Amino acid sequence: MFTLTGHGNVIFSAEEAENLRNYMLGGGFLHIDDNYGMDKFIRPELKKIFPENELVELPFSHAIFHQI
Repeated sequence: MFTLTGHGNVIFSAEEAENLRNYMLGGGFLHIDDNYGMDKFIRPELKKIFPENELVELPFSHAIFHQI
């Protein structure tokens, strides 16, 4: 698992985006902590990793929030 935290702007190079894509498609997990306003910067960068997918908000009823 990788965790991404910080303040403000995040930029992935093409190589970093490809590496993250391969990591996540292989079962890896990326936790992004948006406590300091990274949301508007990270969304375009996530689009580099998965350009074919849209971001969706998971409801609290989703199984990922109820693991033991």
